Amino acid sequence: MIRSATLIFFLCCFISTTYAQKHDYFFPIGYDNNASPSSDFGGVTIDFNHRPAKIYKQKKKIDMHGYCASCSDSTGQWLFYSNGIEVHTRQHQIMHNGDSINYADGEIWNLYKTRGYPSMDGSLVPFPGHPNQYLMLHQAITFDYVNELILGSPFYYSRIDMNASGGLGSVVAPNQVIRTGNLTDYVVTKHGNGRDWWVIIAERSQPKHYVYLVDSTGVHLYNEQDYGPSFPVEEANFFFNISPDGNTYVRVDYVNGLRIYDFDRCSGTLSNLRIFPFYGQFNEGTAITNVEFSPDSRFLYLNSFSTVMQMDMSAPEPYTTLDTIAQYDGFATPQPFSTEFMRSALKPDGKIYYSNGSSTLAMHVIHRPNSFGLSSDVEQHGLFTLKYYLRTMCRTPNYRLGKWEGSPCDSIQLHHPPEGFSNTLYNDRIIKMEEKSENYTVWSAIGQKKEKKGRGIPMNSTAYLLYQDGVIPKNIEKKLKEYHENE
Repeated sequence: MIRSATLIFFLCCFISTTYAQKHDYFFPIGYDNNASPSSDFGGVTIDFNHRPAKIYKQKKKIDMHGYCASCSDSTGQWLFYSNGIEVHTRQHQIMHNGDSINYADGEIWNLYKTRGYPSMDGSLVPFPGHPNQYLMLHQAITFDYVNELILGSPFYYSRIDMNASGGLGSVVAPNQVIRTGNLTDYVVTKHGNGRDWWVIIAERSQPKHYVYLVDSTGVHLYNEQDYGPSFPVEEANFFFNISPDGNTYVRVDYVNGLRIYDFDRCSGTLSNLRIFPFYGQFNEGTAITNVEFSPDSRFLYLNSFSTVMQMDMSAPEPYTTLDTIAQYDGFATPQPFSTEFMRSALKPDGKIYYSNGSSTLAMHVIHRPNSFGLSSDVEQHGLFTLKYYLRTMCRTPNYRLGKWEGSPCDSIQLHHPPEGFSNTLYNDRIIKMEEKSENYTVWSAIGQKKEKKGRGIPMNSTAYLLYQDGVIPKNIEKKLKEYHENE
């Protein structure tokens, strides 16, 4: 009964338009902003201050060619946005000191400076204890020519002060290195105290995670955790995720399968690892590249380019509930640019949206993601985007998640608590930490196991984007091709 009440209260924060904490209410897409206004190219903005969301044409000075980071204030007034190259103000001008985001590898940065950076999206969090200041987390790309790897590195934060420049903001500390190395995607969730933030990132193909705390003094390494078995083959990580309630972290690997962990929002530790292997035809025909949660955190949605599946995480054996709820219907807009499922994101209206891998005029929508099976209502090409866009799907943490009420870290008392937060109730059964690496569960695999014919480096999300755009160095491109030919 306590869990049911918690979920109902948690869902309310997604569908109410009266609450604040609307930092994710603007979603910019579109490219070729210099094209004629009468053409199908240019800028578009999706505004979630309206129900249904309002979508309108809006010329910008930068192209959103896949990458996206966007931030509003707590009342839903747009502040700034970025394509991973520059940060622009709400007046669509370069923010002071915001002209060289992610400048780690000049070759890559210059290749993409007119289109938008080809890495993971940036994530923005309010800087705790610093009113009107934000930290943008972002990941650059570098080539490791010696080992023939494409690295998601360095992992940065940039500090943005909206008190500066007459309220238009300034990037007062750009490109501050958090970590370097062969890193995976990262996720962000609220600390159980309701004020600070957690950031989780891992070493690619290794069971090692780094958990960073974002508090009033900055970004700090809080916990390093080696947990789980080694990876059978090189990890092909795509877009990781964490549930809206902050309790479940998913590491996505279309070669090896999923790794699903419980996360303790007080101690910053992972536990209860469940490994969901993929084998054979399942891996090849429906390679999972993305996952998203329902607003109530019960259902996990997995997608390949051709399929959307749902898994009930509240079931005793969740993998037994995996079911296909949509198959790509072949629609293209225009021909021959297909509208297959690519990236997904839960938006403030409580719906899940899917971008496409091609330049198209449509997004897919799951209208009722808290519902079971087909009743979740997947509408293919359910949103007409007015102008062409490519892959863009801003990702944001759950700004409306509040404190873990009654937990050991529920220690911050505010005289006038801000509106718009949904607290979750503490349950000590879900925070028991499993410290030894052998404490994990392997679920039954999907598909038929087969032997690999060769070795190589499977494509991660960064490699995929670069490979698709034809900018991978020849030696690395050859290595990638050899891997997929020998699968």
